[in-house]
Amino acid sequence: MTSTAPRRISTTGPAWLTWIGIVLLVATVAIAIGTVSLFASLLPTGILSRDGSVGDDVVASVDAGSSTSVDLDGDTSYSLLLVRPSDESSGALTGDIALIAPDGTTSVADRAPAVSTRVNGGQLTAASFTAFRTTDEGAYTITVPAATDDEPTSVLIVEDGETLPFVGGVLGSIGGVFAALITGFLGLGLTIGGGLWWRSRRAARRASAAPASPSPGSPAR
Repeated sequence: MTSTAPRRISTTGPAWLTWIGIVLLVATVAIAIGTVSLFASLLPTGILSRDGSVGDDVVASVDAGSSTSVDLDGDTSYSLLLVRPSDESSGALTGDIALIAPDGTTSVADRAPAVSTRVNGGQLTAASFTAFRTTDEGAYTITVPAATDDEPTSVLIVEDGETLPFVGGVLGSIGGVFAALITGFLGLGLTIGGGLWWRSRRAARRASAAPASPSPGSPAR
């Protein structure tokens, strides 16, 4: 009587499942890094430093009750941020900020900032409150009126952000979080499930390959 060789138990399915899970986990890490980088790029980190000093994104700083001349790019929107002590941030200016363009044209900053910004640094708070758009490139004279109280007050000039890229960045960050959660849960589940399945198949393969024990009372050969 011929005996049939035991069928080899395959581990291909569990192996594929496990590796797909690992790939998804690696993708989760990449998505998370990209999401964090995208969100960090939206933060206004270059306006006020931790000690309250002016950051690298600031084009100029003008004290309340004074004026200055600053070179600005043409056809560019600039946002103005009012800087006050954090415990006195409710103060304001006594009038509009006056502008004199390189060609002598006068105007006031009366546009709404495209992106609302509020940052803290040291004991100061900077909050955007108005904006303007330049026409020609060149030196602009900017006059800031006095503050409504005696608290130290100044105005920072920064390039205004654009609404659509900012909103796109926010939505992209939110989407990245959800994508990382989905791929993370799927990857973890597939990796654990595939690993357990793989282990079970390997145990079954070892059991089938082991020589069968003789039944009690069977004649020896």
